[in-house]
Amino acid sequence: MRDIKRRLETYSFFDRTGIAAHLTSMAEKGWMIEKLTNFGWIYRRTGPKRLTFCVTYYPEASDFDPAPDENQNTFYDFCQHSGWTLAASSAQMQIFYTNQEQPVPIETDPELEIKNIHRAAKRGFLPGYILLLIVTLLNSGLFIYTLDTDPVRLLSSNTNLFTGSCWLLLLLLCTAELGGYFSWRFKAQKAAKRGEFLPFKSTRRIQRAAVFYVLSAGLCWLVGRIVSGSPLQGFLSVMMVLYMAALFFFVNFFKEALKKRNTPAKVNQFVTVFSCFVLGLTFMGVLTFATLYASGRGWFAGKNDTYEYHGSTFTVYLDDLPLTVEDLLDVEYDGYIRQRTGDESFLLRQFEMEQQARLDAEHFGDMPGLRYTITEVRLPFLYNLCKDALLRKQNVTRNLHTPEGQKSLYQPADAAPWDALEAYRLFDQDTGARNRYLLCYEKRFIEIDFDWEPTSEQMEIVTKRLDL
Repeated sequence: MRDIKRRLETYSFFDRTGIAAHLTSMAEKGWMIEKLTNFGWIYRRTGPKRLTFCVTYYPEASDFDPAPDENQNTFYDFCQHSGWTLAASSAQMQIFYTNQEQPVPIETDPELEIKNIHRAAKRGFLPGYILLLIVTLLNSGLFIYTLDTDPVRLLSSNTNLFTGSCWLLLLLLCTAELGGYFSWRFKAQKAAKRGEFLPFKSTRRIQRAAVFYVLSAGLCWLVGRIVSGSPLQGFLSVMMVLYMAALFFFVNFFKEALKKRNTPAKVNQFVTVFSCFVLGLTFMGVLTFATLYASGRGWFAGKNDTYEYHGSTFTVYLDDLPLTVEDLLDVEYDGYIRQRTGDESFLLRQFEMEQQARLDAEHFGDMPGLRYTITEVRLPFLYNLCKDALLRKQNVTRNLHTPEGQKSLYQPADAAPWDALEAYRLFDQDTGARNRYLLCYEKRFIEIDFDWEPTSEQMEIVTKRLDL
């Protein structure tokens, strides 16, 4: 039977009544709070007890303090004399308990208590959450901007959907926490003038739902990257998870080690922040070097080959493509590189296919190539959004800084040879038509770029081959 239990609690910093009620319930179940850490709250088995808990705040305390200062120890002695025993503390938060049925309250002045909580919040909770709010606003804004400018790339990637939804969820949490705190403080100040202390309306359910979503969705994302992604994608995904976990662990290890050595709080804070910066750069540098080193030697090539050209190693991708140059032209060359990349989600799937000659081919510049992208829409209501985005993306990316008269624009073309619902062909304002097409079918779009002018027979072959 375990005597130690570790739990990830989701209580707001200033939810003193909610924390106290929770710890009272845990004590009745036989678990006594022992320590508050960044890795969870630690409880020790003591047997069922009827205890009363009280949460107070000591604004001058810090998470980097090696030990309580003289004033804090005086405060502890006062509480002990009043029948309250210190159970655990974390920075400004101090948790006491008593077995008295009608204990003398530690805090007796609601107005002073609210001021005390606000002073403590200004030292820890508020700066951290305000900074986090700014970061989440920027990243959530970037997610929404990408959703507007390039929705196909975003919606077809589980990685983009996962990270974007996490930023939006974090924005909601920051807004709920900060908005809840200031709303509570405004109402609590009014109640304090009547001699009442106003409990905080807990956001614990929102926080628990957010934690559950991040952990479950993150696990699904990681498994998906390992199982269905390329070897390189699986490697990078696992390494990034380990990178963040190692950084979090070592930074906290250094902080706690310095506290045990009675290092002054300001020195500890500087060293901890500096170590986080140095370790972050070091870990990322090692990961980048390892990835480049392994990729350069073909470790992630799988069934693919490699070749040397002018002192560099290149990968010869041998992916299976539904449509190849050989299907369209009579070409005698077996050294083509056939690469398939892309991603998919429950909303969309998009794959890019490319066939090109090796750089060391005898007539590299004259060898025909083929490039095409297949976008499959899994939810009908996204069809028009994707079509507009594909048309707009082509126009925007090519014409952002291009003067009038030299722009490239998609123009309607004859869809019959392609057996498509709609067809568009790329036109340069200065040179005329190009051999790049956007084909619209019932549930998919095909963007295809030829190195030659396709014939009607070749168009028919494209339709048959890419009728996936």
